[in-house]
Amino acid sequence: STLDRSSAASDVYKRQTFTYPYSLKRTSELSRLSVFDTNEDGVKEAFVMADSKILHVENLSLPPVIKLQSDQLLKHFIIDNIDSDPAPEVVVLESEFFGTHQLVVYDDDFNSVLFRADIEEGYNVEMFIGNVDNDESKEVVLSTGEVYDIRSGERQWFEPKAFHYSLTVEDLDNDGIDEVIASSQSTQVIVWNIQSNTQIAVLENDSCYGPVAVANLDTCLLYTSDA
Repeated sequence: STLDRSSAASDVYKRQTFTYPYSLKRTSELSRLSVFDTNEDGVKEAFVMADSKILHVENLSLPPVIKLQSDQLLKHFIIDNIDSDPAPEVVVLESEFFGTHQLVVYDDDFNSVLFRADIEEGYNVEMFIGNVDNDESKEVVLSTGEVYDIRSGERQWFEPKAFHYSLTVEDLDNDGIDEVIASSQSTQVIVWNIQSNTQIAVLENDSCYGPVAVANLDTCLLYTSDA
């Protein structure tokens, strides 16, 4: 239940340089971290998921502040700015024990619900935020195979076979629209174009159970799945 900060010098990450001195009071093993510069000072602050709370570590010399308290167990969250104002919103996956999973977007300093939607059941659901179509609104891409408009809450796309829990989003062809890259089967990495509802690439691999990442290592983009 600690928060560590590391620094980078000459593109080589050093070992831990600072440990946050205050407890995050987390009792479960499930925890997430998201960062966002809320005061526009050029330094991102840490937000930490702890059981049914999201804590904001704005000042490393002060205890964390509870920014969100839910009645449900939190499974995942992302802090992002999804509209035209400078304040961030929080996208959360909430779950009852052995019950319904819900996607919830909180606005107005996390005090009001922008939308709430029941999602497909899935184990270790992952999510990413990106722009996977040609409208102005961002979308939430879930490993359950669902794509939601982040402003309206409309489910815009659903892949019945799901995306698998290892996925990411990236604009691979520089057209301003993100593709979804996911290890949808144990030996495949599939690139999805949500805008056209098509698979645009299938990469065969010996094992795709590890995390999927996208990196520009030379003159082109490389899809990787590292078990």
